[in-house]
Amino acid sequence: MQAGGLGAVTKTVEGFGGVAKQYEQIEKVSAHHGNSWEVLLYEQIGRDRALMFDLAEKLQFTATSEDGRVLDALAHAQRNEAARGEYISALGEDGGRVDISSGTQNWQKAVVDRTRPAQFVRKHFEAMVFTCLAEELRTGDVAVVGSEALRRARPPASTPLPSAANWRTGCGQPPRRPTPGTRTTRAW
Repeated sequence: MQAGGLGAVTKTVEGFGGVAKQYEQIEKVSAHHGNSWEVLLYEQIGRDRALMFDLAEKLQFTATSEDGRVLDALAHAQRNEAARGEYISALGEDGGRVDISSGTQNWQKAVVDRTRPAQFVRKHFEAMVFTCLAEELRTGDVAVVGSEALRRARPPASTPLPSAANWRTGCGQPPRRPTPGTRTTRAW
């Protein structure tokens, strides 16, 4: 064995964040190449977690069809919002398993840990719930109560929107002056 061989390897791995960090990187690459991007999503939306829970609490959602699986999953996520561990219970208030079939097969694989069948991986469950909720809102399968009244109160699409300069002066603020040395027009 070469002098310092194992020590050099250990030192190199530690220099890159340690074994746990390297294992996490390997899982990310594996997920990317295995077309399982869902497990990577929490890192992107995790910093907005509190905002998403706050918004979900303030808005009242309703299913526009008989399928309320996403809203049931959202309610389960909200009940477990204070959880900070890696896992949450897969059982709902009624003692039955929370239905996650509204998510894709990849989501279901990411959410369920085979070694803990009665639990969900919390961060993947939350990411799945908010992703599925966004999709259901986009397709109209879930609606925000009162959103129809907002749509009717909005000016018609043919009404021009005020420009930023007009908005600033309407609020009592002086119009912005161009910063010296910057372009004020765009050349398309």
